[in-house]
Formats: sequence, C-alpha cells, structure tokens
Amino acid sequence: MLRKASMTAAISKSEPERLTRLSDLCSEAAGHVARARMALNVETFDTDQALALFERHLDAALTQGMDCIEGNLRADRAWCRLRDRQLPAARADAELAEQALLRPCSLSDRAAAHDRLRQVFDAFGDEPRAQRHAALAHQAWGEYRALQVRMVDAMDRALDGRGPA
Repeated sequence: MLRKASMTAAISKSEPERLTRLSDLCSEAAGHVARARMALNVETFDTDQALALFERHLDAALTQGMDCIEGNLRADRAWCRLRDRQLPAARADAELAEQALLRPCSLSDRAAAHDRLRQVFDAFGDEPRAQRHAALAHQAWGEYRALQVRMVDAMDRALDGRGPA
C-alpha cells in the first residue's frame, strides 16, 4: 500500500515528496508482525494468517526494536494460539505477555494487551486473572484518554490566535 507522505510546516517545500510504505518505516520482520496484528483487527479475525506470521517473525521483530510492545504482541499471539486450540502454548504466551507488561510501554499498547489477556484468561476460565486484566485495561484506557485530552488541549493552546496558514 503506497501513500504519498504529506508535507508539513516542519518539512521544507523544496524537499521532494516521498512514497512511504510500511516496509520503509520498519524492518521486514516488524512489517510481518504488523500484518499479523492487522489480520486480527479485520472483521474476519483471520487468526490463522496472524498466527502464521507471528510464528515466523515475532522473535526477529522483538530483537529488531519491537520489544517495547512485546506484551501486546504476545497477548495477541496467545489469543491466536487459543483459537487454534494450542492451549499450553497460548497459556505460555499469556504468561510471557504478563511479564513483558511489567516493563514500560505505551498506554494504548498496555490497555490493548490487558484487554486481550482478559479475553485469554476468560477463555481459560481463570476468572481472577481475567478480572484483574479487565481492571488494568480499564485503568490504562482511562489514562490514555486523559493523555489524549491533555495533548489536544496543549495543541489548542499552541495554535490559539493563529489563523489558517
């Protein structure tokens, strides 16, 4: 999927427009992991495709800089493995995801990972863990919304009094 990069005030108009692709923005393994995540977010929930991509590329992606979202990625792979009835592997991924969430990561990734882990532990019948992840997801989504409001307010203040460019 090609898209022309938009010009911003920070970029000189003399700089040529570039074509941007996902593979231009990240490593090959990270691109495969991104496609796996997209497969989970389409209406069909193509967990087979996502799982195949995770299996082939997750470890490489984690060593190429995606370790900051490891909790989210492992939670998604746990969900795929659960749906594929790979129960021991799904539980192992869920536990690795929990460990990864002890490290810093973005609020949105943290919230999404806890949401996914809620689903995984709920499917395993582990109600205490499912409830804990539901509460953690709710908290993280609330913090994320508050951060977005603060960012929009800061941008409004920065642009206050300026007309169209």
